[in-house]
Amino acid sequence: MTQHCRAIKPGYAAAVGGLFFFTLLPGCGGTSTKPDQCTVSGTVTYNGDPVTGGILVFHITTAKNENVSATTLIKGDGTYAVSEVTAGAATVSVDNPAAPRKAGDVAIPRKYADPKTSGLKYEIGAGTQTIDIDLK
Repeated sequence: MTQHCRAIKPGYAAAVGGLFFFTLLPGCGGTSTKPDQCTVSGTVTYNGDPVTGGILVFHITTAKNENVSATTLIKGDGTYAVSEVTAGAATVSVDNPAAPRKAGDVAIPRKYADPKTSGLKYEIGAGTQTIDIDLK
């Protein structure tokens, strides 16, 4: 079964609403007892500075060759956390469509918004994992 969770990119507020909706879908939020799922958290930075908001998506190919995704918001301090991430090879996309919103906010290059051009690849394992994402 293929599951898709997609971020809404027209604006940050719409993305928040979309994220809420997607957490109601199976495999995209809540608690899990599945052994192939984990919680991932970390910090997103660009040239060493925290990315002060946006959307982070793990695009995962599972061991069964299924494509799934897990979406979360990046907080104002650059941190993120997402639960029920399915284990597998992940490409990450990061988008902050409304940044910069105020002085000190970090805008990131558009290449990171597309999983095909982000260059961000990670292996997601079962359990709890910390993945700090440093964009350059």
